[in-house]
Amino acid sequence: MNVVERFGGIDPDTGPSTVSLRDAHLLNLGRHPETQKAKAFVAGSMPLLLPHMGRGRLGRAGLASLADDLGVVLAGIVRPGLQGVPVRAQASSSGSMWDGAPMGCVRFWRIVDALQAAGLVQTLRGIKTPLTFAGYGGLATAVWPTGNLIDRAESHGCIADTRKADWRTSASTVPLGRALSDAALVTCRPVNGVPLPASPTTAITLATLALDLRAINATNEAASIRGVGHSVTMVRRFLHSPLLGGRFYAPHVTMAPEDRARITIGGSRVVEVDIKASQLSILMGLTGERELPADPYAFEGIPRAAVKRFVLQTLGGGKPAGAWSGERGGSVPWPSTGAVWRALKPRYGFLGHLVDFVPLGALAGLPPDKYGWAAGQHLVQVEASIIAQAMVRLTRDGVAVLPVHDSLIVTERNRAVAIGALESAFVEVAGVRPRVTS
Repeated sequence: MNVVERFGGIDPDTGPSTVSLRDAHLLNLGRHPETQKAKAFVAGSMPLLLPHMGRGRLGRAGLASLADDLGVVLAGIVRPGLQGVPVRAQASSSGSMWDGAPMGCVRFWRIVDALQAAGLVQTLRGIKTPLTFAGYGGLATAVWPTGNLIDRAESHGCIADTRKADWRTSASTVPLGRALSDAALVTCRPVNGVPLPASPTTAITLATLALDLRAINATNEAASIRGVGHSVTMVRRFLHSPLLGGRFYAPHVTMAPEDRARITIGGSRVVEVDIKASQLSILMGLTGERELPADPYAFEGIPRAAVKRFVLQTLGGGKPAGAWSGERGGSVPWPSTGAVWRALKPRYGFLGHLVDFVPLGALAGLPPDKYGWAAGQHLVQVEASIIAQAMVRLTRDGVAVLPVHDSLIVTERNRAVAIGALESAFVEVAGVRPRVTS
């Protein structure tokens, strides 16, 4: 059998196709070599790695640490690679997949770069997909083993049929949520060097949110969640104020929808319960709407995609979009952003003064040119608070749940209770019942 056949029809030395890259798994750094043959394979790879690490001679402790890290990296790449599946990993250290990871972004990519220089792995830089401008879409950098690395693994007896025994989940990945301090679970970071406003209330708010998040993480860690990478531990990130930002981050958040569909909780398949047009619906509720339209992006004579893009750009920038960003989809030409705004203004006039929704305390210390940004981040905070309230309610009932910005991932049998929790939290915050899909 040739190397292409062993690698599931993907040639490791020329690389997977774009289609196979979309099927790539999120990198899992939560496994280690378990069997003696897997450990021998890792040890045999060390001499090939060392000449490319770009550093001086390592002592005994340094070599042992590098060998441990190499074992984790090879477990993450070779285990799926033996089935012909590449993995995806974020190149930026700010990516959420590195939160709670047993290895840092810089360390991981230094090892991968050395493996590539040794001819043992290949990489393909991440690509963007439509709406990347708004923080949506995109595929992280792909990594896969070369034929040389597969041959070396198989020569040590590490084959596809034994991959589950050879590479096992590390026990140290289980209690990450309990190991993190409150300050690490919920962070509030300065923006462009602007110091955080000093406030005892801020400290109390962050500590309270950390208690809620700790309870959510504990429920998830006990639920046997699989397919989420190296950790189910979530953190929250606020920016400048607890009234700005505050989304939840964990490895699963950056997974493609098709990857999230593979997640299991307690061995059961999952569904994703999603709030339709979440931030726009929040604004409609806060301005007095008591019944949402079936499709808030439907406007006669304007492509729906253009309306949605305009709204997303506006919400992200805090003011009506002045020009199109990103690619324009569909065969129908889009009108100018000005024409779209004129059509939307009678119904969604609030989009023209989003800063008015931001509490004054959230703007303290920010220069005026950051107010539009703050408007967008305050909407993120309101949305995140709805998600948080829904998760707290579910956790109190013992339901494991994973958030993805404006949606919740639960088992199929918990679909109805998740919808109910989202609707109740949304009504409590925005005063209107949302449209929820799953």
